[in-house]
Amino acid sequence: MTGWEMVPCCCSAWKHPAWAYWARRSSRDVALSGRRVAGPGACRYHHGKQEPTLHNTVLTLTLIALCCATWAAEYACDFDTPPDTEVWDLHAAGDGIAKVSDGSLLLDMTAPTVGKHAWADLKTLIKLPADVEWDQQIAQDSDHYYLSGLWIGTAGLEPTVAGLTGKPLGNIVHMSGARGDKAVEPGRWYHFRMHAGTDYYVALSVSDRETGETISEFKRRVGGLRGRLCFIGFYHNQGRRLGPDEYTQNRGASRFDNLKVSAAALAQKDIDKYRDNDLRGYDTRQPMTYNRATVWLGEAEDLEDAVLAYDRAAQLPLTGSRQVASWQPNRLCEMRDKDAATSTFIRPNDLDGYDCAAVRSFQWNVRQHPVLEYEIAPHSGQCYLAVTMVCPYLGAGIQLFRTDPSDQPTHGTQDLAELFRQRGLDYHQFAEIGVFVYQDRPKGDAETGTADVALKLTGPGALLTTPDVLRTQKRAREGVAIHAALAGADGELRHQSQLRSIEAALPGNTAPIPLSEVDESGVFKATLQGLPQGTTPVRISAVDADGKTWQTDLRVTVTDGDFARWEPDQPTYQLSQSGRVLPCLLGDLYAWVPMLDPAGPDRKLVPTAADWSALPEKDKSKVRLIKLRTLNLSEIREQLQVHHDNGMRVIRLTPNVTPHESYLDAGGHVSMHGLEVLQAVLDECRRLDMKALINLFHYPYGSSGTGRFPAWQQYIDAGYATPTSFQSAEMRPMLKQYLRELLLFLRDDPAVLGYSLTGENDQIYGPAFINDLFDHVMACDPNHMVTQEQGGGIERVAGGSPWGYDAYKPTKSAGLGYRTYYTGGLKSDCYFMVCARAYGCNRPVFCAEFASGPGWYGGLKNWVHPDFLSKVRDNCWTSLIGQQTMCMSWSAPWTAHHHCGQGHPRPARRDRVTARQAGSRLRPPLGGPERSGRARRVPPAG
Repeated sequence: MTGWEMVPCCCSAWKHPAWAYWARRSSRDVALSGRRVAGPGACRYHHGKQEPTLHNTVLTLTLIALCCATWAAEYACDFDTPPDTEVWDLHAAGDGIAKVSDGSLLLDMTAPTVGKHAWADLKTLIKLPADVEWDQQIAQDSDHYYLSGLWIGTAGLEPTVAGLTGKPLGNIVHMSGARGDKAVEPGRWYHFRMHAGTDYYVALSVSDRETGETISEFKRRVGGLRGRLCFIGFYHNQGRRLGPDEYTQNRGASRFDNLKVSAAALAQKDIDKYRDNDLRGYDTRQPMTYNRATVWLGEAEDLEDAVLAYDRAAQLPLTGSRQVASWQPNRLCEMRDKDAATSTFIRPNDLDGYDCAAVRSFQWNVRQHPVLEYEIAPHSGQCYLAVTMVCPYLGAGIQLFRTDPSDQPTHGTQDLAELFRQRGLDYHQFAEIGVFVYQDRPKGDAETGTADVALKLTGPGALLTTPDVLRTQKRAREGVAIHAALAGADGELRHQSQLRSIEAALPGNTAPIPLSEVDESGVFKATLQGLPQGTTPVRISAVDADGKTWQTDLRVTVTDGDFARWEPDQPTYQLSQSGRVLPCLLGDLYAWVPMLDPAGPDRKLVPTAADWSALPEKDKSKVRLIKLRTLNLSEIREQLQVHHDNGMRVIRLTPNVTPHESYLDAGGHVSMHGLEVLQAVLDECRRLDMKALINLFHYPYGSSGTGRFPAWQQYIDAGYATPTSFQSAEMRPMLKQYLRELLLFLRDDPAVLGYSLTGENDQIYGPAFINDLFDHVMACDPNHMVTQEQGGGIERVAGGSPWGYDAYKPTKSAGLGYRTYYTGGLKSDCYFMVCARAYGCNRPVFCAEFASGPGWYGGLKNWVHPDFLSKVRDNCWTSLIGQQTMCMSWSAPWTAHHHCGQGHPRPARRDRVTARQAGSRLRPPLGGPERSGRARRVPPAG
């Protein structure tokens, strides 16, 4: 029976009511499997030449419905006869023509009139991975025939397109912006083979149908196929989304034939109503809600250079109508409010196994509410609860605890603060968890399974402080303000009249320092005088009206205030106080952390390639990449120490790629949990005399750079709609508020080299937006520099010139950062030197990213691949010779000792005489623009 293949023809069996019923049911209600079609059409029987009987047909389709979860599906259409309208949507408007004629599909827009349109969509849902084959012909060329072919994609995302072009574009093969290099012949048939995987890559091969000669081949990473469900269709000149033709021009005509689709599954149904065992999970591209109970105190409460956050609630309900987060249930499942404190999880009884509802990321003040109280009451099917530490690259995360599956009511409590303490994470005032409720398929014939769930975080309250405080020596002479607040068990802040005392104790001081309430705000303040350079621990204690004692600790660091600067008389950065000139800083992105068994209780950092190579083969497969958000202090110290010992002097931090990965953004405020992680990293950088370039904003939410992840629900509620919404009047105050709060804690830290605003592609937003953001950052933090970031390689430099970004203010702050991922077919050292010399004509300049991270050469092996290592060495040497400010690879934590070649463990300490001699030989390209006041040669090293 597995040899069936359905293709359209006039077989009378399809006209029988029973056949039509089973065909519709199999194609619309389940994922078709085996070699069969999604919808009415004729059939061929591959086991012999006999025609199938009606009895065998119904039996076959019955078996199809039963076996659909495991078999692949195929659909084929040769357009010998008009296809069924339940399977195809042939659309023609105005004088456009969309019809089947002469054994193929014709899309004709030759009429020189306005309003014509012609396209054909297959009304069948396709589950990736999928292979799509079709034949295509330029039936009639014209001076206004541009693109035609097949589109594949989903609603709301840009589709992937592939096909042929007409005369204006040279009669070539195209695929999502890529061009073939060999012309095709109008009137000749060409065969297309496309593979669309689940890894966002599409591969296309095109050949002459008659001779078999390969015409073009492509492999492209596309954003429109995020997820695993899509549709396909044929278009000519403009797809359905572009609307009818607006011009009185002959657009030509195309023919299509012999469509064949092989996919993981096919179904004629709404894309939102499809699910199977692979596609039953919650949609990770749904917006998440930041903790609604969190309150940030700052300027309004007269906090000087500080922000203090707490959760204003006696309890933090995670379920019910008063919940402070939001749930994301599996496809076709529901998390419905039952009452103020309880939600009901509802799942359809259609698939075996567990369904799930999740709060994927929840941050709160764990000192206020350390205990999770839970009640689960299944009404059918077993249920259990799991709580994890958020770790996007480990699926649900790192498990903290779970209940046993049971079909009986379960309740209990769990001290989450103690679990975090055991993992070395008690330096946090704020914690982050993922919460998951699982329910098994109910027994019997019930249509749904249900379970009532009540979850809440409780606790006695806590004495809270701001995150750790940093001040320069100069500012510390005026006194260092510290702040604290006592949140009671009711979630309200206590006032002076409700406390017997609140005071701070410093090491060596015999007399405590009292804190006073600021304008009845519930925030208490003291000013510390005479603090020495370095870190001073401060113990803050309070006694409430009932005589209960509360304590918390705060660290105050006084720094030398020696910040990095760029001055025109030096090619590299120099320090503002000491005047010391920094050499070319070599470094890497500090984002992905290689960890052996990262979800296990005995996980271990794998900081070098030698450590990885020494592992047994069975353990190498257990090494995974995780983000910084779950690292304890010893893990941060260990990896940064390895970076330092191998010559790195700068790291790049990108904490705001998506809400799913970010740890600094909290929907218009700074995330306190993320800020605590960032401060821990910067503490180690100061100890090691390393610098950090921090991406404040990076990619906007909803853009292709973030994987199309949406913004926090708080942003959406305020009007965030598209990736350009941060430029809107509604979003600007929220963005600036987040930046202001963050920069209060970074402005005095010499471990901060500077900032990047939107990461690469600053030029997309234009000088006005970037300069306004730059001015805001400099107003909040006048001590640090800001970089300008170009996206793409040298071929995309604005105006084709290193001076193309002069309208952007950051170009003369920390300078322009360029990228060298690709070499344009040139030898890598040649390409990198061309880039270094060209960009170096307009200093300051640095190589911002090169040798992209894991995956190009096979997962973690990427970092030890010879080609990868040669790019690391070549980029670093050209940056050193060109005397650039810095050079950073894009996540290569195992190649630190290769950054300047073997035998150079301290590349930052290069021979200055050699560097000066090399620099004196470099000159701008001939014919470069003359600018008044601009140095036309590369200055020698100081």
